[in-house]
Amino acid sequence: AADGETGRGRAMVRLQGDAASAALDRVSLEESWSSGAGMLTVTVSELVGEGESGTLAAELRFTKGNDAWQVQDYELPGGAKATLAVPETASPNGLWAFFSRDGRAYAVAWTPAGGTAQAQALARLQGILDGFA
Repeated sequence: AADGETGRGRAMVRLQGDAASAALDRVSLEESWSSGAGMLTVTVSELVGEGESGTLAAELRFTKGNDAWQVQDYELPGGAKATLAVPETASPNGLWAFFSRDGRAYAVAWTPAGGTAQAQALARLQGILDGFA
């Protein structure tokens, strides 16, 4: 953890496909890290096999509260464009970024510790995105 606190992580791989034909259509990797500063979750999805002709959709799991969201554009190093979903006030759902690169769909969620100012949380998410150089 950059803040010097002990952190912990978790990783999960999801395989999705057609059980009848045993064809694999999509592979997703989700990794989460948490510390006293908050929790970072990154999900990367890729279509494979027959699924390469399909589409990937962002999977939103906003379950807490009734947030009003603002959409912002953000340019990553290298020129890729991310769409940010930023709640108008601090939220238990955190801040989200969605972008694609090299045929993969990325969803990045930053959920800061309680009491974090919204502007500070947004700056931290942007700093995280800058790491995708």
